[in-house]
Amino acid sequence: MGIRTPEWIRVRKSEPCPVCESESWCLLSVDGKAVLCMRVKSDRPKKMRDGTVAFIHRLTDDPMPQRPHVRMQTKRLTDTEQSAKFGPLCRSWYVNKADEVDRLTEVLGVARWTLDALHVGWDGQAWTFPEQNHCGQIIGANRRFVNGEKVCVFGSRRGLTYIDYWSDTPGPVFIVEGGSDVAAGLTLGLCMVGRPSNVGGLEYLKRLLLRHTDRRIIVVAERDEKDRAALNGRHDPNCRCCGQCYPGKFGAIETSKRLSLMLNRIVAWSFLPDGAKDLRKWLNSRKSNPTDEQAMGRLARSLTRRTHGIHV
Repeated sequence: MGIRTPEWIRVRKSEPCPVCESESWCLLSVDGKAVLCMRVKSDRPKKMRDGTVAFIHRLTDDPMPQRPHVRMQTKRLTDTEQSAKFGPLCRSWYVNKADEVDRLTEVLGVARWTLDALHVGWDGQAWTFPEQNHCGQIIGANRRFVNGEKVCVFGSRRGLTYIDYWSDTPGPVFIVEGGSDVAAGLTLGLCMVGRPSNVGGLEYLKRLLLRHTDRRIIVVAERDEKDRAALNGRHDPNCRCCGQCYPGKFGAIETSKRLSLMLNRIVAWSFLPDGAKDLRKWLNSRKSNPTDEQAMGRLARSLTRRTHGIHV
């Protein structure tokens, strides 16, 4: 039996979210009358399938019309079914990556082995970063184009980015945003896990970290404060931190809070030192050879000493 459901399309660089002005993650209704924003709260929360909470914002006072079409409700695929679909795809892109990953190594300023360990591939148009669940099953992939734009492969489920033997690396577990920051951390010799967005991947993170009770966990916040003057009066000038004005900090604090409750232990959050926006930018600013293991080791020790986790 068919059910009436709203149709949503993902925002992109050419059509950003009209509420938070982000170019990713939020959804816009096909008639342009509503937004499902992942960062700015409203009085109409909506729980997503991955456990995160989004908020519906009306862009017009006109009543929402009844949609004339009916879409059949589709069965949600299990992670095993997702893996059967995306595992072979990601492996074929990895095998056929040719010299394109060498070019990405230069673009990101990371060691080549880190991209191999993350099974980064090339699909003919973009570099592909596989995303996994807590069991290591590939449940989707993120594409990174030459111009820097990032788009998920159609049908992907957002997951985590980590190497097979991630827990063998000593020291604290750093949880960062995105595959490129994971590659930067691996270049430094750090224990890294990547989440798909500022507040994404919580359920998978909980299951992945549940057994590692002796490890210190630090959620790394990106410095990406928005220009509040450019928010066209849609933002509270007295706000100190929210998903609209400071998504990186807001996401790190929320992830830290929720993981602390889920794991029943302290999960800290922290900015990077030296005013760096993210871990890859911090690594690139050091101007060291990423293949020099001794230099990377010294930088990793310096970073670990200076990255003091804040307990929420």
